[in-house]
Amino acid sequence: METKYVAGFMLSHDLKRVALIRKNRPVWQAGKLNGIGGHVESGETDIQAMVREFEEETGLKTDEELWFKYARLSDNGAFAVSFFVTQGSLQCLESKTDEKVEVVNVSELHEIEAIENIPWLVHLAIDNITDGRPAFCEVTYPSLPGDGC
Repeated sequence: METKYVAGFMLSHDLKRVALIRKNRPVWQAGKLNGIGGHVESGETDIQAMVREFEEETGLKTDEELWFKYARLSDNGAFAVSFFVTQGSLQCLESKTDEKVEVVNVSELHEIEAIENIPWLVHLAIDNITDGRPAFCEVTYPSLPGDGC
């Protein structure tokens, strides 16, 4: 059964800064920055999960229509992550869990300790905001030997 997740990026209005979260778990993400999000709960849509997770982790309540789903990554039925983007006032964000919300410069994404796909996912989101292209991107990772798939 596929485990569903959401991750969102709130960008500054000038598209020069992005809010990320410093992960404590799972172990392979510990200490790295990732998009803000988490599990999609039973009976919840992706967008509902994005709004809920963002508020739980940053304290900022947002509306569904402010988020745009622009990408999805999956692994042949093991997991799927839907990525969302919005723009907003980053100074309003606060860390509400044991994982710290951080605002970083987009120009420094390749220099920070982040999940490896964060730089291109953020730049893809900026491309979408700037001119609407790509409208949607789907990437499927093949299963690795020993993944049990």
